[in-house]
Amino acid sequence: MMFFAFLIGFFAGLRALTAPAATAWAVYLGWLKLERPLSLIGSLPAVAILTLLAVVELVADKLPQTPSRTAPPGLIARIVMGGLAGACVAAGGAQEIFIGALLGAVGGVVGCFGGYQARTRLVKALATRDIYVALLEDLVAVGGSLWCFCKSKLRAGRLALSYKSIRCVSYKPTLVFSASPFRRHDDVVHLINLHILTSMNS
Repeated sequence: MMFFAFLIGFFAGLRALTAPAATAWAVYLGWLKLERPLSLIGSLPAVAILTLLAVVELVADKLPQTPSRTAPPGLIARIVMGGLAGACVAAGGAQEIFIGALLGAVGGVVGCFGGYQARTRLVKALATRDIYVALLEDLVAVGGSLWCFCKSKLRAGRLALSYKSIRCVSYKPTLVFSASPFRRHDDVVHLINLHILTSMNS
């Protein structure tokens, strides 16, 4: 999950408000489970506001008078939003929130400068208008942010399924002596189950 915390921060570096908007939708749709106060990002008002702001940012990015993303205001916004999204991803995966926020902030810096360099060089290499490369960057930011939560949701589902499978196996009515710290408890459960089955079959 920590990789996804960095990755969502990276996409925040491309578009500062796309990552938190995607996070809000993930929480709202139940893809990402959070506790308060982080869960407030998935409230309907937060989803609506962040989505609107993300759309405004996508439009403003194409305007010639828009300041560079590497200028202090744009960079700080990407660090903050990357940290917020990274913290939510980490919390949803039962990981350290502070580490997730730190990775998200680092991803925001990497995405900010890396995205700027990639966009500038692509425009020169392809000898095309900036808006076409900007639209491609939009697709990467939006699609990548949603992909992060789809993948993290699938991974969380696999972990939950594995946990349930382990629980089912551990309660089979067979006498198995485990070396785990809960060996005595498990042995008692197995003996009780074995006794019940023996009583039912007699």
